Amino acid sequence: MAHIKLGSPEPTRSQHGCTQSNRCCRLLILVSVVSVALAVGLAVSLTIFAVRRPRHAPGDRPSAGRGPTEAITRACGVTRYPVLCASELTALPGPAAARDADLVPMSLDATRRRVADALSNATALAVGARSAAVCRDCLELLDVVDELLERSVRAVAASPANSTDAAAAAANTDDDVMTWLSAALTYYDTCHDRLQQVGADDDKDRRRVKAQMLQYLTNLGEHLSNSLAIFKALGTTTPGGGISGVHRRLLLASNKDDFSFPPSFFLIGSKRPAPPQDSDVMTSTTGSSIRCTSN
Repeated sequence: MAHIKLGSPEPTRSQHGCTQSNRCCRLLILVSVVSVALAVGLAVSLTIFAVRRPRHAPGDRPSAGRGPTEAITRACGVTRYPVLCASELTALPGPAAARDADLVPMSLDATRRRVADALSNATALAVGARSAAVCRDCLELLDVVDELLERSVRAVAASPANSTDAAAAAANTDDDVMTWLSAALTYYDTCHDRLQQVGADDDKDRRRVKAQMLQYLTNLGEHLSNSLAIFKALGTTTPGGGISGVHRRLLLASNKDDFSFPPSFFLIGSKRPAPPQDSDVMTSTTGSSIRCTSN
């Protein structure tokens, strides 16, 4: 007969499994703690790196969250729309390394591209619209604005080197650019005003074309005003940044009651202003786009 040895019973299968499970739980907790510690350390390291790295590298295009440089702040401080000015210049390539004088061609070229885009969109709209007459007058003036800005950009880019003769040539160039920019602002205002006066209450297509044209013109006047003010303050060679009023060439109508289109100072087909007229009041060179009258 078999005898059963009395003593401590061997651990059952369930007890053995429970012991293994406790070990696994402790190991899992340890791994989790180590993982969290590593994640926190990595996050802290990345934060320190992001805080200490330079905000602007020369030539970089700044992101939307970065503020304007000191040069941009100074340049835009002379404009009527400084917030719009700072936003425009900060979004351009390479503003971090730009000096005050560098911002003059940057501003002019940015405004020229905006006008060119508006002209392209408006031209396409007029071609496909049944009511193209709504924007025909404005398009002709906007085309002249684009031409005047192109002249200004080329003139500023071709500034002569420092010398006595070059200084005189630069002064003449300043006169030209101031004239072109002042005229461009006047042409834009005429374009915008004539478009506003277009009646379109009874025609759905005319309302659509008018609204779309006004959308294309949004902020163009403000950008033109800012570019004019920046050039006057930073781009001219006359002491004090301005140009003597005696030498400003004015683009004014010969008759203050003449509101016909095109204006009398504009020569159709040539994109060139007519000879200047004598006047008591001059086109503003501060970017304020003041209406002018002649004797």
